[in-house]
Amino acid sequence: MEDEKTLAEIDEQAELLPDGTLLVGGQAIAVIYFRAGYAPTDYPSESCPSISYHLAGTKKIQQELAKPNVLERY
Repeated sequence: MEDEKTLAEIDEQAELLPDGTLLVGGQAIAVIYFRAGYAPTDYPSESCPSISYHLAGTKKIQQELAKPNVLERY
């Protein structure tokens, strides 16, 4: 099922369960693909993701996380 949402809609509807499951609108989400969120203009309100979110999206961090046994440490 494909359902596009704005960042504002995700902010309003998302819930992160203690086990790490992400729910949006009550539905468990397996894959997220961001087509926005890379510029300050993508955040028209004070609700903004942390610096960790932005760093995780950089190519260098993704390269490091892709190395064997790195993710297992977290």
